[in-house]
Amino acid sequence: MKVALFIDYGPNVLNSKLKKLMNKPLPQARVDVAVIHYIETEGFELCESAGRTVYKIDSTYIAIQDVDISRPWMIADYDGSEFIQYVDVELVDEQLNYCKLKG
Repeated sequence: MKVALFIDYGPNVLNSKLKKLMNKPLPQARVDVAVIHYIETEGFELCESAGRTVYKIDSTYIAIQDVDISRPWMIADYDGSEFIQYVDVELVDEQLNYCKLKG
């Protein structure tokens, strides 16, 4: 499944069309087919790197990346630059559904 990630550091400035398309909660706003299509058709493709394609729309850099939805995942960020983080957990207590992170 494709997911849109903001890869700029700091706040992201969206144009009105993209802002309207992404007016949904996470992760729906990032995997929406209309959002992905808009970025791929209206954005200026800069490069392909590390399994993702980077686009520029106005002054915002957005990457389209495939995510393996067979594994638990989340959109994480460092100073506003987003990336996919896979979350591996180990069930410690089945009765309490208590787990710990693997790794």
